[in-house]
Amino acid sequence: MIPIFHTPGFRGLAAGFALSGIASGAPLLRNSDLESDTNGDAWPDHWPRVESGSWESEAGNRFLRLKTPAPGAMILIYQEVTVPEDAKALEMVWRWRMAGVKPGKQPWFDARILLEFMDADREKLGGAPSPPYGRGTTKGWVEKRSAFLVPEGAKTLKVMPALFQAEAGTLDLDDFIIRPINPEPVLAAARERERLAKAKQVPPEEPRRDRWPAEIRVKGKRLLDPEGREVWLQGLNAGGLETLPHDPQPVKSTLVGVDQWK
Repeated sequence: MIPIFHTPGFRGLAAGFALSGIASGAPLLRNSDLESDTNGDAWPDHWPRVESGSWESEAGNRFLRLKTPAPGAMILIYQEVTVPEDAKALEMVWRWRMAGVKPGKQPWFDARILLEFMDADREKLGGAPSPPYGRGTTKGWVEKRSAFLVPEGAKTLKVMPALFQAEAGTLDLDDFIIRPINPEPVLAAARERERLAKAKQVPPEEPRRDRWPAEIRVKGKRLLDPEGREVWLQGLNAGGLETLPHDPQPVKSTLVGVDQWK
């Protein structure tokens, strides 16, 4: 029997899954293709019925549809899966289709899949991946995938596809799979992101007066050094300095031009 409970503040129901003995790589969500309806209630088995949601059929394919009934409404499907003991990384694969998804009052009020890990005491853990999101209208069905590490002590993953307080729009969802995967490619990707981030950083250095160029002065239309020799200035055109303040790449490029290109 699947326990059903209300989630405060959400327009929908939540289904808790206690799955055990799952082989590595096996899907963690039952009826992930949304095709089965063994009890004949016109809703896919093992998926919570959602207000402002419908189970649609198109060319022999069944899928769930969420539709914003009013601007700013929260439409959400709440699922829980037990994380296998030996799982170090998970992959989420799904298909979605959007029509007219218009962001709400905040930039993140759109179509998205919220993810949250919990420990044995059902306390929220850090390390949850950024939620995949979308807006506007897609060109038909789009297959998406996301791979992420399982934080230490995680026992449960909350999965919440939603129209998250969007102004308007429709979200279709199908073929929703979550499964354990080999963590090494995920770790390698994380290490590469860290390497690229470090490559952009320029370590600060203290001013060294002994490395400063000699002072120059203006005489008529000429520049002269302290010995009276004429100086011609040459430099580097470092374009793009109007970039965002947190992007250090232009500074890095300037140092490369000075130190390596001379």
